[in-house]
Amino acid sequence: MCIEGGSDGGGRGGIGCLGMRSRRFLGGVSIPLDLNERGEIMSGGLHEGWFVIGKKKKTGCNAELHVSAKVNIESRFVFEFDGGSKGSPQVAQVQDNLRQPAFSCLFSDSHLKSSSSAQRPSAPRSWLRFLKRDREAASRGRKGWSITIHDLSGSAVAAASMVTPFVPMHGSDRVHPSNPGAWLILRPDAGIWIPWGRLDAWREPGSGGDSLGYRFSLLPDFSTAAADMASTGINLSNGAVSTKTGGRFGIDIGNRCGGFVMSSTVGGERKEGTWPTVEVGVQHVTQTKDAAVFLALAAAIDLSMEACKRFP
Repeated sequence: MCIEGGSDGGGRGGIGCLGMRSRRFLGGVSIPLDLNERGEIMSGGLHEGWFVIGKKKKTGCNAELHVSAKVNIESRFVFEFDGGSKGSPQVAQVQDNLRQPAFSCLFSDSHLKSSSSAQRPSAPRSWLRFLKRDREAASRGRKGWSITIHDLSGSAVAAASMVTPFVPMHGSDRVHPSNPGAWLILRPDAGIWIPWGRLDAWREPGSGGDSLGYRFSLLPDFSTAAADMASTGINLSNGAVSTKTGGRFGIDIGNRCGGFVMSSTVGGERKEGTWPTVEVGVQHVTQTKDAAVFLALAAAIDLSMEACKRFP
């Protein structure tokens, strides 16, 4: 924490905040953080008291600042995949040291020819034709992938379907930001799949190595989303993750709009055995299956790392 402001003398009344004539760096304070076993900040008070600002004087009064620092971590559900998304993994809910089975995943390399398609809700024709058009748009690329999330009863409760192939730009071996691959994140409603969100992903070069770029948009209105899936939606998350070391994908819309939504670890191309760990804000989940769309989104990000590998 760095303190910058005006100062007109020593003592506890010596740091002026209103009507100050000049700005200068006064000093910094260091507050230790309490971390849990996963290296995350714990909730609670960090500090309550006075800090001396600047150099301590041998005589006279020292400028001091009273600091009350607290951390309030929003409650979260934690889920862990027990394998890579392509391996149709199981998903466990984790609370403290307790792991409970929660969901299972089924990966398919062809959305329309999946062996489990008979068990899934049928797709609305209005967006199915767009899916077919996108699949036929390129003869070269990674296409037709999907992953379905099932609850413990075996019911399909969410899915991610690749609706735009991951195709390298002409003359390049990378999926370009101008023509990203795309996923629809789907939820079932009255026996059909309803688009809930759209994830675009691509590969971009950088001085420190390539990154997986992404953009996630919420699709609040199905009819509009079906008419123009590429341009509609509320953008909730943009970012990039190193393709070498991986990183974290997240959605946080601020305290005024609901706060933390979700985050997921993303393994790099060279990190074998690194599987998604997903956190979901409890305020966005009324029942366990509500978390399934976030797991489908996490799986889509995980699969995008694979889909955006350089083409031979």
